[in-house]
Amino acid sequence: MVVTEHQVTRPDGQPGIYGVVDPGDNVTIVALDDSGRVVLVRDFGFPVQEWSWSLPSGGVEPDELPATAASRELREEGGVVATRWTALGHFWTTPGISPQTSHLFLARGLQPVPATPEPTEVMTRRTVALTEALAQCQRGEVRHALTALALWLASE
Repeated sequence: MVVTEHQVTRPDGQPGIYGVVDPGDNVTIVALDDSGRVVLVRDFGFPVQEWSWSLPSGGVEPDELPATAASRELREEGGVVATRWTALGHFWTTPGISPQTSHLFLARGLQPVPATPEPTEVMTRRTVALTEALAQCQRGEVRHALTALALWLASE
């Protein structure tokens, strides 16, 4: 992660500092099986101090293509591989403080494999109907913004 302070002239003409946080780009994957079910993972979010459900996601390594990162993260966290991929778009996560872009993907043609989360990750996996995952977002049970956006895009 890179944190940069920029010396700026504010809109009121006064000098100021603008902080930019760049954790690098990330990917979020809707893994949708032939029965219309999606893979969700539950893990602990240290910044929000809560356990929560979301789609498999993770960072894009330097010089790595987002599609390659998506395949890796789906295997590591979701415990599946996919034969068909569709890009759902790329979006700024918090453009007021970061240039981070999240690349969203739909993965189909799923086959189970052993999940290989990183040593720092403790995850639980489950599958739910896409419609139920969307309803969980609407009820506030799933609060991860990129998960909600990716599920919505995949349902179109």
